[in-house]
Amino acid sequence: KEKVSVCIPVYNGESTIAETIQSIRVQTFKDFELVIVDNASTDNTVDIVKSVKDDRIKLYVNEKNVGCGGNLEECKEKSIGDIIFYICADDILDVDAVKKVYDAFKISDDIGVVVRPYYWFDKDVAKPVRAMKQYVENEVVSIDDSYEKIKDIIEYAGQISGIGLRKKYMNVSFRYEPFIEIGALVIAMMKNCKVVVLKDNIVAVRISASGSRNS
Repeated sequence: KEKVSVCIPVYNGESTIAETIQSIRVQTFKDFELVIVDNASTDNTVDIVKSVKDDRIKLYVNEKNVGCGGNLEECKEKSIGDIIFYICADDILDVDAVKKVYDAFKISDDIGVVVRPYYWFDKDVAKPVRAMKQYVENEVVSIDDSYEKIKDIIEYAGQISGIGLRKKYMNVSFRYEPFIEIGALVIAMMKNCKVVVLKDNIVAVRISASGSRNS
């Protein structure tokens, strides 16, 4: 059985991280570590995380801000899991999110990435303001598939939350330029592994906050 690390990279997330953590703690899949790496926040993020009593939480605090890509890398280095599941500190997971990603990796050993559709919300998580394209069924995609499917994967990988990565295929580092930190990694990984596109929307992405830069 492969170990799972759920990772929250966070910077100044005091207003949202408690809700994000709660959406992780109530997952139907429960056998994971929760790695939270604070990127030298200047607010009360660290104290809020410390106030949550859950033995699965492992909190690390960077001495200085290393950027979004750098903090994703810190999460990877501090995780013990064979599978890494990323979630931003301002987003909300569906209760079956981790289970659906884990089950997708069980399809075969050459699955290196699992991506998903998602929707954006503002104040109310039950009221989407925009949604991604959804597939009719889960689909396995390789680098040899159609241009349209590759383009879809790049688009899905533009958002960090809800993406799963098999660590043994993460043979390049995250990029440090904004907005392509994880997308560039996913495309590089596709040269050596396959991607599962989930049909289900498993994460709600908040547009009124950002975990890496000022709005």
